[in-house]
Amino acid sequence: MKLITGLLFVALGLYCALGFLHSFEPTDDAMVWRVGYGAAVLLCAWRASRLLRR
Repeated sequence: MKLITGLLFVALGLYCALGFLHSFEPTDDAMVWRVGYGAAVLLCAWRASRLLRR
């Protein structure tokens, strides 16, 4: 079960990384999206590493 959950966090982290890259398009509130996606990527990477390390 930990393997499946860890892989789901990896997939979610990759999705958020793609959103982070797309946030560099010129918009009015791009910084909010960059911070949100960046935080989500770091959180997913941290959680996936904790689950998959064991």
